[in-house]
Amino acid sequence: MTHGLYACLIVLLLPSVITCVRFSKSIGVESQNALASSSVPVALATETSCGGYGWVIPSGNHNPNWGCPSGVEICGHFGSYTVFSVSQTLHGSGSATIDFQNTWGTDGFRGVVRLYLNNNLQRTLTKYERASVTLNFVSGDVLKVDEWDTVLAVHSVTFSCPTPSPTPSPTPSPTEAPINSGPMVKGIGDPHLANTLGQKFDLLQAGYHTLVQIPRWERRRINFLVEARASRAGSGCADLYFTEVNISGTWARRHRATGLRWDAEATRLAKPTWMTFHNVVKVKIVHGRTAQNTKYLNIFIKGLHETRVPVGGLLGEDDHTAATTPDKGCKDIMTL
Repeated sequence: MTHGLYACLIVLLLPSVITCVRFSKSIGVESQNALASSSVPVALATETSCGGYGWVIPSGNHNPNWGCPSGVEICGHFGSYTVFSVSQTLHGSGSATIDFQNTWGTDGFRGVVRLYLNNNLQRTLTKYERASVTLNFVSGDVLKVDEWDTVLAVHSVTFSCPTPSPTPSPTPSPTEAPINSGPMVKGIGDPHLANTLGQKFDLLQAGYHTLVQIPRWERRRINFLVEARASRAGSGCADLYFTEVNISGTWARRHRATGLRWDAEATRLAKPTWMTFHNVVKVKIVHGRTAQNTKYLNIFIKGLHETRVPVGGLLGEDDHTAATTPDKGCKDIMTL
């Protein structure tokens, strides 16, 4: 997508007033050089107990008005396939709620808008999708939104700062507070999956699947790998269930030497419990059985957001399009 050359400077004058000035193609060479020489901070935040120091946009042409809805805090894109991003450094500690949107889309469109905290992917939006995401942060964390082959819009960012207690608690808690390990990902039933991005989908392809890989994209030195086999409960296009699960990687080898493989047909010797890997990731494997006596495995995983590295696999950030596409013969049956 290539459009006219614009540059936009947004300055927050009052909490509810935003002034935007458009520079058209006729701006002078000196003005263009000034824009290209440095990043442009926009919507500077007032110093409070917690918040952000204002959005920073990259230098150059980012087409700030094309495809942008009215009333947004910041919006834009680069032409063609160049990634456009906006970011701001946060101060204090608290939570930030960002309302952002992918404002573009056509048939066959693949452009995405992505939200990051400290370069860790938090949410991906496809065409015309809008979402509100709340993230916890501490001083120095960086909030970033970027787009690829589309238009991003940030409608608003609001901050919630905890009020400190005037005096310490007179008596300590008798038990340690639980650690917030982020949302739980899982693969249950026939099988229904929920990944780290909050997406829910059904697995429709039989065979072996990578559910979790840490780090994502690593080929040789894998810290944590969860693989599972999906088998049909009968012939043809019968329901799928996880029948085998295997955990490997350096974190698994430190956990125990053997015993990290599960088979749905195996006899259950003990009540399932949470297993902890690398003091962060927790896994529980639970046996199940259908009314037709089909045995299968359920998989629950917590703490992936605490690893602070990209997580691959179907329960991580990998694309699940192929895994959720039925075979042609089964697709025809489902259509009927």
